[in-house]
Amino acid sequence: MGNPVWGALEKSQIDDETVEEAIDRLIESHNNDPDSHVEEGQSLASHKAADIIDHRVGSVVADKFSHQDSFHLCSFESLDNWTTTGVVTLDGWPGVQLYVGFTDDVASLRSVIKSGAGGWLVYNRMLVFQFTMRVDGDEEAELVAFVGLWNATDDFDGFGFYYKDDEIKGCFGDGTNHQFTSVFTVTLSEVNVFRAQFDPNTDTVTFYINGVVVGSLIDATPGGSIDAEIQFFADAFEVEVDNFFQILNVLISKAQV
Repeated sequence: MGNPVWGALEKSQIDDETVEEAIDRLIESHNNDPDSHVEEGQSLASHKAADIIDHRVGSVVADKFSHQDSFHLCSFESLDNWTTTGVVTLDGWPGVQLYVGFTDDVASLRSVIKSGAGGWLVYNRMLVFQFTMRVDGDEEAELVAFVGLWNATDDFDGFGFYYKDDEIKGCFGDGTNHQFTSVFTVTLSEVNVFRAQFDPNTDTVTFYINGVVVGSLIDATPGGSIDAEIQFFADAFEVEVDNFFQILNVLISKAQV
């Protein structure tokens, strides 16, 4: 009697599936399972959670960039198409500097996105507002970094970041009601990347600092579509000291589908 081939043996007297067939079936089932390796500590979960996912230099090719989002990035080579109030200067590239330093002194930087540019603040699309900023000055100053229509009476329409009394929060308003997050922990005297992202599927604004989620506002139901403004507004609040808000770059993005 020759030696039996283990893989060709039937699993049991009541199941004629061979061991090799069973292995192939189980492997195929595993490969077809979308939840494979996603539990904590498993390979896909660890890959997704990694701070840096390294790939060979040059391995990201052009066709991997989004085909569904419109991106607009400004690093302030000039102040063309921006409306300024007070002392707003280009003090070296990249970036722009808003200065407030006298009683009731105000500085602002504003750019209106025309409806002809695609009806930008359309709340049925994913919207992203991102900028890089450093604060150098007194804690009594105020800064608003916002996309939408901002005013100082709390009936603002849009979303962004609000800084006052040395604290920074996320904000959202629908033209009548408004919300603020809790205070974000961040060293504002250092350069940080701030990002606010509106999701129309959940009516949620999620706030990031340096790529880390720091807060969100739910039930952020918009009051309607408007022509957007990107605005940085600084106020000294009657403190006669130097305050500098350095905005290094601004990115705005809208999903097209």
